[in-house]
Parts: sequence; C-alpha cells; structure tokens
Amino acid sequence: MKLVTRSFFLAAALSLALPAAAQTPEASAPAAPTPAPAAQPAVELAADSACANLTTPAGPAIPDGAEATAAQMREIAALYETWGQARLARLQACRTEYQAARAMADALALAYNASNAELSSITAQFEAEVAEFNAR
Repeated sequence: MKLVTRSFFLAAALSLALPAAAQTPEASAPAAPTPAPAAQPAVELAADSACANLTTPAGPAIPDGAEATAAQMREIAALYETWGQARLARLQACRTEYQAARAMADALALAYNASNAELSSITAQFEAEVAEFNAR
C-alpha cells in the first residue's frame, strides 16, 4: 500500500523556500585551514520579529518507514502537513522582514557612502587650500 499525500509538495516548497547552504562541487579538503571569521557581536531579535524562534515548535518525530504501520504513517503525514504549512508561513514572514531590513541596510549604506565621499572631497579641497596658503 502506497501512502501518497501532498507532503511531497510541501517538502518541495520548503526546500525551495530556503537558500542553498553550500553549492560547491565535490573537491578535496583545502590545503590550509580557513581562518575563523572575526567575532561578530550577537544580535538579539526583537520578540515580535517574524524571525524570532523560527525553530519552535520542533517538527514531528518521523517514524522509521521500514517498521511503521500504515496508520502511523497516515498520522505522521497529517502532523507533518500541519506543522510544515505553519513553518512555511513563518519562513515566508521572516523572508519578508529580512528583505525589508536588507533594503533599509542598502539605503543606509548608500547614504553613508555619499556622505563619506563628500567628506573626502571637502577634506582634499581644504588641505589644498591650506597648502596654498602656507606656500605664500
């Protein structure tokens, strides 16, 4: 007896909703160890953030397919479907929040870079005028 549910489609949607963790071709280990990245300060997410506590509640415990009964598989399929839909909705809300934050960070970077360019230009102009004044 085959158990066919929409779970396959949910699993596919979940896998597509997440970015690829590492898509590198198979290769041998690097010759030298990669240095650890500089320590970053921990950032606490606001309690009302859509991205806070994304891993709760934990997913259902999946039974061993070789040992499970058809009734157990139907039960876990229903639990998985409910849990998966809820998790996917939370991930989509987090992605929306992340994209808004990323857009804000990009706008801040543009403003910073423009202000820094102006500061550099005026500083260079000031230094040139000071040098011209001192040359008299």
